[in-house]
Amino acid sequence: MKKIFPLLLFFFSLACTYSGKHVVNEAPFTLAYPYIYSPPVVEKSPAPLFAYPGKKPAKTQNSALFFPFYYNPGKRNLSLEQTLGRVFYQTWAGERVFKESFFCPQNLTSKKEALNLAQTKKVDWVVIGQITYLLDGGSLTNTALSLHLEIYSAQDQSLIWSLDHAGRLDSSADIDWYLIKRRIVLPEDGLSYLLAQLALDLARPVKAWTQGEDFEKLILPRKVSSPSKPQSSPSTSTP
Repeated sequence: MKKIFPLLLFFFSLACTYSGKHVVNEAPFTLAYPYIYSPPVVEKSPAPLFAYPGKKPAKTQNSALFFPFYYNPGKRNLSLEQTLGRVFYQTWAGERVFKESFFCPQNLTSKKEALNLAQTKKVDWVVIGQITYLLDGGSLTNTALSLHLEIYSAQDQSLIWSLDHAGRLDSSADIDWYLIKRRIVLPEDGLSYLLAQLALDLARPVKAWTQGEDFEKLILPRKVSSPSKPQSSPSTSTP
């Protein structure tokens, strides 16, 4: 055994120092940490709810019109509003929250305008979203987003749902477990990824409601208010 070990060491040194004619990388041999790559953790708010329906919709009422999300931090970015609104729409359409879903690429100037347009489209519900806070870190750093969502009846323009949600993606440092390291990989489009995760949370109670199921148990953290009569029509001010 004592004779075999030096022999193995000799062959190992030859393997490390040998450079064939096709080898172009002459970097010295190094031992690197193996990494475990994991997706980002989405930190979410408790998703407060300000209004929810007092009764289940009729089975024939199951079509909705979505609009770009209104966002006005001082100067509107119409392209960003359309992108975020479409991400939310596609998420809900994929979850089949409504039997029929349509996206109107027209940027909002007022809720009244959106509701009047929905009446001409002959849909049942109008989904209007507003971005209340936004920090876009892309794939490099932290991303945060807060949104306010309202669902109206297109027929009488009454408010049915009013929900808030927020979340963030943090760019955390590598975690060293001595033998291996864990590295968080942020998505290329962190803003759309975060919005889609928040949209999935809000989709659950609304989808249960459209399907006539018990949606109140899916409301987080708890139900806050239930309008006993139809809400008044929204004002003509911007969302």
